[in-house]
Amino acid sequence: MPVNLIYRHQQRAYELMIKALEEKGRAAYVFPVGCGKSFPVLKYIEENPDKTIIYVSPNIEIINQIKKYISIYILDGEGVSKKTMPNFRAVTYQKIALARDIADIHPDIIVFDEIHRMGAEKWEQGIDSLIEANPSAKIIGMSATPERTDKRNMAYERFGEDVVYEMSLTDALSGQKEGEVVLNGAKYVRVISELQGYARELREAIELTKDENRRQKLLEKFEKLNAIINNAPGLSDIIEQAMTKKNGKYIVFCTDRQEMFDKMSHVNEIFGQVNKNINVDYVISNDDEQGKTQRENRKTIEEFEARKNGDALNLLFCVDMLNEGRHIEGIDGEVQFRPTDSSILYKQQIGRVLSADRSAGETVIIDVVNNWLRQIDTFNELEQAIRANGEKNSYDLFKFTSDEIELVGLLREIGEELKYNSKQTYQEIINWLETHNGNMPRYSIRKNGIQSTVENMTDEEKYEVNLYARWQVSADRRALEACKRYIIRYASKGISRVWKSYCKA
Repeated sequence: MPVNLIYRHQQRAYELMIKALEEKGRAAYVFPVGCGKSFPVLKYIEENPDKTIIYVSPNIEIINQIKKYISIYILDGEGVSKKTMPNFRAVTYQKIALARDIADIHPDIIVFDEIHRMGAEKWEQGIDSLIEANPSAKIIGMSATPERTDKRNMAYERFGEDVVYEMSLTDALSGQKEGEVVLNGAKYVRVISELQGYARELREAIELTKDENRRQKLLEKFEKLNAIINNAPGLSDIIEQAMTKKNGKYIVFCTDRQEMFDKMSHVNEIFGQVNKNINVDYVISNDDEQGKTQRENRKTIEEFEARKNGDALNLLFCVDMLNEGRHIEGIDGEVQFRPTDSSILYKQQIGRVLSADRSAGETVIIDVVNNWLRQIDTFNELEQAIRANGEKNSYDLFKFTSDEIELVGLLREIGEELKYNSKQTYQEIINWLETHNGNMPRYSIRKNGIQSTVENMTDEEKYEVNLYARWQVSADRRALEACKRYIIRYASKGISRVWKSYCKA
């Protein structure tokens, strides 16, 4: 089965890539998750069977996927081996950094997948050494999310004007890039009842407001907000309604391994209303006794993909392993238990279920932790893109309910009321970081295992909670978080100095 570039964006990227490689020996392109970014490279591998190729990726799962594609589309089902592909070698960035398995290879072509990973400090020297050791090799880069959390765009940092093609997630949903809608939308389900913890934090912040009249007005708005949250359906009810395919396959994203195993132990309570018969699988790195080897993870994913429609609901739990690169076939939806302030991670997770396969049917995203509020701008951008492609059903499934519209309005109004002058907040955060070893203020105070109320807090504790609340609702919260990461990395330079440098950048 030959490699066919069936979409216009793939064909266009391939044409521009070939031209750039012939003229400059370098090319990079950006496709969103689910848009087949491997296929222009697969076509190039197919067209150059006699060339020595090193394919570099951040993890073994992506390597297994590219080998699977080579087997299907180039080798007519034969597996990738030294016999079938003697000139092809796939390695991780880690091995490049350690100079393992590559010292004796002199590649004609080097492919860097997920090029945002090229900015990792521990890998950069190895990457540079590989490129410098092979000055005549043609270099190809690709990614779905080239911008890192530290704001470095590795596509442009590494390839500059040789970035030949870019398609965004909204382009793929709207069809505005090439006049072709590439991705199907998904039903997006928000679990408003799970905002109760956030509502408690908000109430505490309001109680700390010194002006009595202002506090009473805020409390009136809060009561309306709280009523919407308390009257919303519970988690298990929403999951039952959202998972229309009772024997479907769903990915469950968790914050960390502790939460993952906790959710797995309560799987019947959370998902039992959908189906009493549940198959539970998980993938995880091999860091402790509950970890899995690479082979075990690969087997788990392959078995999950191969599972046909039976009587059971199928859940695949993970933490980080399925965020990027690895496409899981036949997914009916995902459940987000992992909160994130990163638009990159948010798009990666959503991209797991936005399908280019029109026969796949409706997929669903169940946002338990209300990432849509943390990422409201990105959420609105995706919703508008789905609306733009004229598929009314997708738009209807994605848009807000009347309660959600009111909730967003109340949150915005309360947030604006709670804001202090931005410069004042910045300075207070800096002072706090300098006097508390770089740790941000806490959102609540616990003494002897019991959460304190406003009445029994000291003035310093009240200030800490208040500062956290102001930071939480600040429009520049993400900048402050980015600054904190910057501070940790360059702590020896001094927090105030680093903050000023960050602002200039």
